[in-house]
Amino acid sequence: FFLKQKTAYEIKECDWSSDVCSSDLPSQLARESTLTPGNKLSYRSCPWVGAMFILDRYILRQFFKVLLVGFVAIASLYIIIDAFTNLDEFQIYAERQGRNILAIVYDYYRIHSLSVFDRTYGMLALLAAMATIAWLQRTRELTAILAGGITKWRVVMPILGATLLVSGLGTANREWWMPANRAQ
Repeated sequence: FFLKQKTAYEIKECDWSSDVCSSDLPSQLARESTLTPGNKLSYRSCPWVGAMFILDRYILRQFFKVLLVGFVAIASLYIIIDAFTNLDEFQIYAERQGRNILAIVYDYYRIHSLSVFDRTYGMLALLAAMATIAWLQRTRELTAILAGGITKWRVVMPILGATLLVSGLGTANREWWMPANRAQ
């Protein structure tokens, strides 16, 4: 559902009157020597094709930054509270196994971080989506994007795609990664 790169033949046959760069289309088509199906336009020959992907990457970078910071914050709180609660059990287990207590704690919470992600991925995706849109609005970038002729739906599409990706990762976590690590 991301913007598909069009061939020169498709651009010639389509109505681009609503496009931001529609005034560039006649001169662009005049420069193209062969307009056959399968002739892909590159970023250099058609600047409006790659421009949307730059915006998508910018929005996705902001989304995943917020998602990562949120997960690290929640997982850190969980680990700190749970580690101090169970410190005696970790110490007894480390002495019994003859290993360092930090190695035991690391192994334990490396596995339990999957459980933390399973419990929080929906909330984290919602938080990241809201924070990304709020950040675009607060820095007035959303106003500039909308003034450039890009619809709100087009701005939200990468966020919806990223949210679906996070949801898919949560499902894969629950179905494959957590059962594989349950024995540990």
